[in-house]
Amino acid sequence: MKKLWKSNDMLSPLLREHGVNAEDLAEYYWSLSVNGAGQWVAGYYVAVASLCFPFPLQYVLDNMNSKSVRDMASTLLEYFEQGNPYLPFRIADRRK
Repeated sequence: MKKLWKSNDMLSPLLREHGVNAEDLAEYYWSLSVNGAGQWVAGYYVAVASLCFPFPLQYVLDNMNSKSVRDMASTLLEYFEQGNPYLPFRIADRRK
């Protein structure tokens, strides 16, 4: 995944903007996994997919230090249930 994060024109700017490196993302992966996102939904392993598509990655980066990871995992599960991970979030995040 490190190669993806470094080479992808949509992901690498997000990571630079937030000052996040591969070690941080590995920590986010484990945190999401143990808090409910470590499961398959609509063909996506949510803990990984959340860090590999621009809109869910943006959500994770914007909220990792301000929201409950369990609530974020729940929102991400709902997001991936809706289908296309290239579409912006259309979920009313009730867990603020």
